[in-house]
Amino acid sequence: DLGVTITEADISVSHRSGKRVGDNPRPILCKFVRRDVKNQILANKMRARNIKRDPYDGRLVKIYVDEDLTSMRARVCKKLRQDRVPHYTRDGKVYIASADSESQFKVHDTPEDWESLEWLDSVKIDVGVYPQD
Repeated sequence: DLGVTITEADISVSHRSGKRVGDNPRPILCKFVRRDVKNQILANKMRARNIKRDPYDGRLVKIYVDEDLTSMRARVCKKLRQDRVPHYTRDGKVYIASADSESQFKVHDTPEDWESLEWLDSVKIDVGVYPQD
């Protein structure tokens, strides 16, 4: 239970994305009518990982709730996770903990913000901050 009540009227559109890989179900993208419903779900996303069985047929399940990011932002977040840098996303923006204070986060949304990351140029090219030649 995510602790959020969702009705059909709360969902604008939903569909599966990507290609099927083996027996794994494809991810579901869901666009909500109201931002507050989306924010409630994202705020409770860790609860989804505690759901172990499908309530309808009892099958084992793994549920992850994430914001749909551009491929570059997703690669940046993956790199931040690998480096164990505290960060979060909201409305497509990436908030990264300041080097001097983990309680303060700086929004990264513009090309200048991405270029200011203290990574080697080769890393910035790998994650897509700089275009490849």
